[in-house]
Amino acid sequence: MPQSERSLIMKELLRWLDAKSKKGDGASVGEIITYVMSEITSLGASQRTAKGYIETLSKLGFISVYRLRWKTTEKGQNWLARKKEL
Repeated sequence: MPQSERSLIMKELLRWLDAKSKKGDGASVGEIITYVMSEITSLGASQRTAKGYIETLSKLGFISVYRLRWKTTEKGQNWLARKKEL
């Protein structure tokens, strides 16, 4: 997969998770995987790929787990805000 496509998928995932986080509930790993596989990848994605997106966003500090639910961090929200300007 081209890097630009991967970046777009991760950006869309972060936007979705940020919206869920602002509602207060965040998302479980299963919900994230289902979202990636059914909503933002044109030909589907493997569970391994979807988990890789979660791991990457976590390593970057854009998301974190709280009470078994993933939520965006302030760093992730700031990154999204900067990307909207471009």
